[in-house]
Amino acid sequence: MLNRKIVAFVPLRGGSKGIPKKNIIDLNGKPLCAWALSALSLAKSVDDVYVSTDSAEIENVVRNLNLDIKVIKRPDNISTDESSTESAMFHFMKCVDFDDILLVQATSPLINSNELDGAIEKYYTQKLDSLFSASVIKNFLWEEDGNFATPINYNPAERPRRQEFNGTIVENGGFYITKKNILKIYNSRLGGKIGFYETRFSIEIDEKDDLIIAESLFNSIDSDMCNT
Repeated sequence: MLNRKIVAFVPLRGGSKGIPKKNIIDLNGKPLCAWALSALSLAKSVDDVYVSTDSAEIENVVRNLNLDIKVIKRPDNISTDESSTESAMFHFMKCVDFDDILLVQATSPLINSNELDGAIEKYYTQKLDSLFSASVIKNFLWEEDGNFATPINYNPAERPRRQEFNGTIVENGGFYITKKNILKIYNSRLGGKIGFYETRFSIEIDEKDDLIIAESLFNSIDSDMCNT
C-alpha cells in the first residue's frame, strides 16, 4: 500500500467495571479478544499486530492463542478507568514505528478480515487521513430541546419514504485507521479528511446483556464469517 507501513493496535486493559475481565471473558467458546485478534491475523493488508495491555493474565491468554501477535506493556498510569484509548496510542507510537495505525476494539467480536482489508483499501484508495467503521441506520433521530424534541436528520413536514432516505452514519466502535501525523496533530484517532467503512454487523460488548446478544448472533450466523 504505497510503501506505507500499517500496524494493528489492540488495547486490552485489565480493569473493567461492567464485566470483570471483559477482554478475556468466554464468548462462544473463545476469549472475547480472540475473535478480533484472529480476524487481524488473517487480514492481508496489515503488516504487524500488537496488543497493549497492563495485565499479565491477558498477555498470557494472547500468547496462548498461538497467533503472530506482539505484546506491548501498557504503563499503569494510563491503564485506569479514566485513561483514554488515545493515551495508550500515544504510548504505542513511542514504542513502534509505523505510517498508519489500525485501532481495533476487541469488544467488537464480529469484525472480520475481509472488512478490515476492505477498509484499508478504501483508506488508501481515497487518500484519507483517517477512517472509522460505521453502521448506516434508517431511523428518524430526535434530540431533547428543553421540554420539546427537535429532529436531527430529517424534516417531519417532508417525511421521506424509507427507500428515499439515505439514513444516518453512526460510529460503531469496531475499528479506526489513522495516519501517524494526524494522531500527533489532532491528539485524536480521527482528523483531517475522514472517511467511513460500513460493516455488516455492529455490536460492542460493554454490559452483560451485550454478551447474550452476541451469543445469539453467533448462533444465527456462521461464526467463521467473523474470522475470514
